[in-house]
Amino acid sequence: MENPFFTPPDALLAEMRSRTAATDPSGDIRLLRGSLREIISLSALTVVWRDRELSRIAEDLVESLLVTVRPDLMYVRLEGVTGEAPVEATRASDQAGVPRPRPEIAPALAPLLISPGADVREVPDPTGAGSVRLAAVPIGAAGNYGVLAAGFRRPDLPTETDRLLLRIAANQAAGTFEALANERLRLEVATRRQAEQQAAQLASELRALAAHITSAREEERRRIALELHDELGQALTALKFDLGRLGRGLPRDTGTRRHLQGMLERVAGTIRSVRRIGTQLHPPVLDTLGPSDAIDWQVKEFQARTGIRCTVSLRAGALELPADLATPLFRILQEALTNVAKHARATRVTVSLRRDGSNLQLRIRDNGKGFRSSDRANVRALGIVGMRERAILLSGEVTITSVRGRGTTVTVRIPYGRPDASERRPC
Repeated sequence: MENPFFTPPDALLAEMRSRTAATDPSGDIRLLRGSLREIISLSALTVVWRDRELSRIAEDLVESLLVTVRPDLMYVRLEGVTGEAPVEATRASDQAGVPRPRPEIAPALAPLLISPGADVREVPDPTGAGSVRLAAVPIGAAGNYGVLAAGFRRPDLPTETDRLLLRIAANQAAGTFEALANERLRLEVATRRQAEQQAAQLASELRALAAHITSAREEERRRIALELHDELGQALTALKFDLGRLGRGLPRDTGTRRHLQGMLERVAGTIRSVRRIGTQLHPPVLDTLGPSDAIDWQVKEFQARTGIRCTVSLRAGALELPADLATPLFRILQEALTNVAKHARATRVTVSLRRDGSNLQLRIRDNGKGFRSSDRANVRALGIVGMRERAILLSGEVTITSVRGRGTTVTVRIPYGRPDASERRPC
């Protein structure tokens, strides 16, 4: 990159002296020192502009170039910086030689500077009659940050030094805007990372809350099922025995005896309903049998209820899972079988449980109609979400694959122990 300090000192001083026109030697030295100071200050603009608004940067750029390059008019347009709207700044000397803002410069020069080039062009003077020699420099690559232009009425200007100073100022502005853009990107990345961390923390807290709610709900269902069995079930059983004892003391063909028989049948039906409701709330096999036996029982119950032919393959051996693992796994199986009964139109279901390395794998496969990925937007997706959330709470995963007309496979994997022996049970 060119630098004005590489210009031969004598030529630079002579050029500056021709612009100052001091009336005495001491004034000449003072003006030369001032001009040198302004030129040097161009290298510090990036630091000065760091925390300033775009409009203030445009004004500073115009004023700095007025005192270093000394044009008759200046125009600066800044755009594409930190998402702000483009801003413009203009200056031109009045009759007394004082530079003032001249708004008419912007609409006159802006159309000429859409693609600023390196050549000096002669254009009509926006501030009066005649013309000016216009030197324009893009700010940033291909002018992506804007443009600055200096107009000179003297035919021997701008000099190479003038054009060099314009390029230096444009480079300083581009460097500033690159730093602003990088800072904005850094802030966006930091903000996005913070938002992702907060979202992850919130998701973790929500999952912890969901795990607590699920555990509390299962415990409440277990308690209600136990009360139904121990209190309501026992009371109904005692009532059934009392009614039977009372009926045995009556003649066979009396209306009262027939009425008591009807009451006995209704009580027996109520007992069956209580047992069914209790089993749905919390199957007793989860407490009395292992996971393998509980799965075997559930699949057999599903086959008896729906008529869908089922096969169970248990290759995990005798498992001893704590309730906080066994119950969610059992619920996933129930939800998958419920989806098969409601939506699959299947005639056959295969359920397998086996150890896969350090994981426990449960797979439910049907030969039903299957579905497309887009079909998951319907109500069935709620069951899929429930299965996946239960698996996530076990640090596991649920994978669902389906082909239209060829059925659906639900695979559940949760961390568990090491491989063991296998066993197979026909349903």
